[in-house]
Amino acid sequence: MFIVVPAVLAVLLAQDPADQLRRQELALRLSELADAEKLDGFARAVIRELKATRTDAPMFDQCWRPVARRRWGDRAEALIAAWDNAASDPPSPGQLLFRARLETLANRPGPCRDRMEAAALQFPDDPVLLLYLGRARFEGGAPGPAASALEHMAAKGPVSDPEEFHRLLFQCYAQTDRPLAAIEHLRAVKHEDADAVDLARLALKNKVPLEAARLYRIALRAEPERSSLRIGIITALNASGEYAEAAAERTRMFDVDGRFSPERMHDYFFLLPQEGRAEEIVRTFRSLTAVPQDTLCSHVPPECRTAVLAEWEKSAADGRDWALLARMKRAWSKAADAMDCVREGEKRFPDNVWILRQKIDAAQEAQEWAIVGDTYLKLSELDPGGRITGAPPFGSVNEALQFLGPRDAAKSLDIALRLLQEPGMDEESLKKTRAFLKSGWEASSPEYWAHLKKASLRKPRKDEEQKLRGQIHRLSSDEFADRDDASAQLRKAGLPAVSVLLPSIDDPDAEVQGRVRDVIRAILMGD
Repeated sequence: MFIVVPAVLAVLLAQDPADQLRRQELALRLSELADAEKLDGFARAVIRELKATRTDAPMFDQCWRPVARRRWGDRAEALIAAWDNAASDPPSPGQLLFRARLETLANRPGPCRDRMEAAALQFPDDPVLLLYLGRARFEGGAPGPAASALEHMAAKGPVSDPEEFHRLLFQCYAQTDRPLAAIEHLRAVKHEDADAVDLARLALKNKVPLEAARLYRIALRAEPERSSLRIGIITALNASGEYAEAAAERTRMFDVDGRFSPERMHDYFFLLPQEGRAEEIVRTFRSLTAVPQDTLCSHVPPECRTAVLAEWEKSAADGRDWALLARMKRAWSKAADAMDCVREGEKRFPDNVWILRQKIDAAQEAQEWAIVGDTYLKLSELDPGGRITGAPPFGSVNEALQFLGPRDAAKSLDIALRLLQEPGMDEESLKKTRAFLKSGWEASSPEYWAHLKKASLRKPRKDEEQKLRGQIHRLSSDEFADRDDASAQLRKAGLPAVSVLLPSIDDPDAEVQGRVRDVIRAILMGD
């Protein structure tokens, strides 16, 4: 069991007013000697004050303070020489500790620690010396031996600086795979609420992420709108493998009055620490499946987009992941780069509908209209009606038709007919598709009929097909009213009737042939 006594309280209880006045005078005298660079006098004064057989922590700190607040540079060696000339024999533990710390002024941490180790062998029970030795061992990359020094110090009596003791021992235990003991000491630090952020950062740095998340939440209760605190929670949860909980925290962070806020997400990306930033942006993308891809891409800071692309490509697990990679390249790079990415995706994930959908958009930007058309025909077979990927790309395909029409009438007709069979086409796209068919028909009607015979059209159900054939038979009725009614019923049947009507476009009966062609034109062109 460790016994801790607040250092300030112990000092106040031990000092009388006369002693306090003497210490104030000492502080002033040491500062004057150090500022005037009277190094011999300064060394003698400190050696005299630290002659006790047990190091007085407040006195040691008071003696060191004039040294710590100056920049010594080349004069450090002069101070060390002055100390060595004035050193007493035998030395006290406080004098040995002070001499060891002087090595740090010359940027020699190794010799400083070596001197502390030697002093601890000579005075193994001096608490202040053990505390500094523990710190030196820890800073030297030896948390296990550092913990031993601190434990030995605590076993010998009250701890003079409990805050320093608990923080340091927490780090030692955390770095030697003793997390429960580490947490015990972190929670022993006083003023947890006031110091929650600093303690959380300390916990995260020492790989105790769940404790860091707890501390960040304590801080968040006091400042619920402080974004950096929620970022800390998310970072800690990710570090502990609690990805679902981290995603829930993101959702809360991005929520404004019950709605997703792109601005909050943008601020989040901007505030993320540089280390691990790309990885966290990728995790965010994966957790926000309901947010449009364009929204996600547009709010990634430009300076980290290259790293995000690399991280996403490294973690891409399926065709949909690869399609989003292509989407990012479309947004952040050249159209050619997006097309190259799509082609690589097709090799890795053949016939993946997400990659095909992205290929259409990338080809449109690159103005590769034949690719737009061919890819759409393939996509409409694999994902009819956009049941998987969402609404078909009506705008892109209609744009491609304008360029393909004069060059490849047969393929253009196939594409237009496929578009007309798509459910849910908007009125504007429907109007454009029919206008394209009408202009082509007027320019080359015989060719269109020849192409139409070869077109791939979806057939109606068998019962519907039987009814349609009955109506076609009525087109040759002796009664004009029957023939007119049959034409009207076939028009009313719409696109499913076209595939049944096509075998009759060259019917020997001139009226049947004419009516069949009129019905097909009316259905396809919306007349």
